[in-house]
Parts: sequence; structure tokens; C-alpha cells
Amino acid sequence: MRISGLLFASLIAAGPLSAQEGMKWVGVQVGTQGQGSDSRGAKAAFLAGVSGGAWFTDRWGADAAFQTANIDSNNGKGSGSQQYLTIAGRFNFLPNDEHWNIYAKAGLGTVRVEPPWAPSTTNKSVSLIGVGTQYKIGASGIAGLEFQLMRFNADYHEWPILFTAGWRFGGAAKPMKKK
Repeated sequence: MRISGLLFASLIAAGPLSAQEGMKWVGVQVGTQGQGSDSRGAKAAFLAGVSGGAWFTDRWGADAAFQTANIDSNNGKGSGSQQYLTIAGRFNFLPNDEHWNIYAKAGLGTVRVEPPWAPSTTNKSVSLIGVGTQYKIGASGIAGLEFQLMRFNADYHEWPILFTAGWRFGGAAKPMKKK
């Protein structure tokens, strides 16, 4: 139920994005997800998902992402999947660079955890911080690399490393040169 509520809220928040002057993007993500506690007995997992967002100004932006991972145990518990839905704000450290956006981010979300990682399928709140970069490729491409620290439960965290390939659109028009 929390995932559907967060998805609904992100769709409402994304509505005004088309009216913004800044660059917007959508992309696919792949990466790895390190586990934060040996007591859990989980192995690092392959992570895949989609993301999208916008830069509202040269400095400030936001993104929304959905990722999924099938996590195996290293102690015979079996495997179970987790799905993440997050919304985060971004701060760009290179506002005047034509090709690079180097940013820090912080946000909230939810994770759906399946057995054996929880007694039954359950949703948990997630907080995250991260750093990353986006590189503009050609007229409409982007490539990105991002490191995150996700925390759910009071005592557990994971650290995804994500590669993004995507498409960008929008953006403020460059001023015309005077003759």
C-alpha cells in the first residue's frame, strides 16, 4: 500500500515538470547493491530499474526512481526480491558546465521486502543520500554514475552503485548572439 501511495505522489509531483525551464531526463539503471550487515546473511545483488527527473534551476533538481533486486543469501536461507521506490532532491556542484552535472542528493522512499529477508512481504520506509554525475552525450543522451547509501530499519543499510543511460529533453534555450 505504501508503494502505491508513493507512486501516486510522485506522479502528482511530476505533473508540473513539463512546465519547467530546466533539463529533464528518463533513463534505465543497472548496478550492484552492497549489503550493510553480515548478520542478515545477504549477498551483494544485481540491481535494475528506471529513473527520471528534472533540473528546476542550474543548481536544484529532483528525481524519482524504481529499482528491483533479487537477493541471495550466503547462509542457505534462499533468495527473495526487494523493490525500491524513491524520490530525492539534487544539488548541482557544476552549474555552468555544458556537459557535466556533479551532484549530491537526499531523499525518501519505500522498499518492499519479501521473505526470507522479512517474515512476510512488507513495506519499509527508506532514507537515502548519494553523490553522482551525469554527462550529456550529443543532442539528447545522458550517461550517469551514482553512489547511494540507503537506510531502512533502524539498524540496516545498503549501498547501491548505479549506472544510468538515458534520454534528456527540455532545457532553457541558449540566448542568440547579437551581430
